Amino acid sequence: MKILFLADFIPPRNIGGPGKRNFEVATRLTKLGHEVFFITSCQKKEQEIEEERDGIKIFNVYSRYPVYLRDYLSIYNPFVVSKVKKIIKRIRPEVVHADIVHTHLSYSCLKIAKKYSKAIFIHARDFMMFNYGKFFPKERDCEEINYKVNWLDNLKAAKKRYNPFRNILIKRYLKYIDKIFVVSRELEKALNQNGINNTTVLHNALPISGKEPEFSGFELKTIFLYGRINEAKGVYALLDCFPLVKKEVPQAKIIFAGADEDEKDKIKSYVLEKNIDSKDIKVFGWINKEKIEEIYKKVSVVVNPSLCFDSFPGVNLEAVLHKKPVVTTCFGGGKEFILDGKIGFVINPFNKKDLAKKVVEILSNKDLASKFGEAGYQRLRIQFSLNEYTEKLLEHYKKHINV
Repeated sequence: MKILFLADFIPPRNIGGPGKRNFEVATRLTKLGHEVFFITSCQKKEQEIEEERDGIKIFNVYSRYPVYLRDYLSIYNPFVVSKVKKIIKRIRPEVVHADIVHTHLSYSCLKIAKKYSKAIFIHARDFMMFNYGKFFPKERDCEEINYKVNWLDNLKAAKKRYNPFRNILIKRYLKYIDKIFVVSRELEKALNQNGINNTTVLHNALPISGKEPEFSGFELKTIFLYGRINEAKGVYALLDCFPLVKKEVPQAKIIFAGADEDEKDKIKSYVLEKNIDSKDIKVFGWINKEKIEEIYKKVSVVVNPSLCFDSFPGVNLEAVLHKKPVVTTCFGGGKEFILDGKIGFVINPFNKKDLAKKVVEILSNKDLASKFGEAGYQRLRIQFSLNEYTEKLLEHYKKHINV
């Protein structure tokens, strides 16, 4: 089968979750004998080349513009459309699988793809199909959340960059799609509430190596928060509850990874303001795979206390891949993988006392931490492996090709 992926960003220029997951899937499909291609963006003219990596043909298309234009160019980007059309026409894939295209490749590429392929899919990983930026639930509890977003909500969020035709045009381009893959049931609910249907849930997955990891790092009492470090991800909620954790577990420490220089400075100032011992806090920027693997072996618990909607946090999967217990936010799809009380705890990050209590409960009980880590690893291995994910994906591809 000839399969083309459309993705604004892929490694190594971007090491974030979606691009990384895309390339893992593409690599697996290549190993299964399929012919796989990527069209992606680059922000330097000299990077606009054709290349091959791990048996995958990659077409880099140059696109760079002021960020305030995104809500217009995400619909139709004149700098890339003709180039993308030329490539798709040349490849003539059976399947086109679009992922994150709302920055550079643009939704208009879906119409082009429909003309030259047998089946076309798109992945929804966040709220960008109907919302401007991150979504913060109005209800600060873990019960039923109203995800409906109106034009006034978007105007307040976008301000001067608001495009009144954006959502209308996105929905029009989505009509060219055979199926919208959604990374969690909770995100599917949000999309449906905002008039985007034709969805099916396909949770993220990870490749599982043949060697099973050992449970380790418990004695170091280290809390790990990994991702795009900022207030929305619950960094300061965790720091606020840290003194409560220290009262019960005096040797506790925190490691953050994924912070830019501005955020590093903010965390440093906040730690000073809250009279937290700076020796207990380590903050890293984006670090390579080898360093992350090293950190995972040494941490005791992984915490994901997002205040915003977190569709299906990949860090939760990575944590249990290393047999680490997890404390995750109730906002989003994290609870669909982290079964509360079985693999870790699902918490409301606005309840800092409860967040501290759950972290302490794990740090104080080696048997519980080991039990959570083992249960999480087995759940990942059996139900969320990349092999199983790829088989489900191929079933969807074949079904729509043969319609």
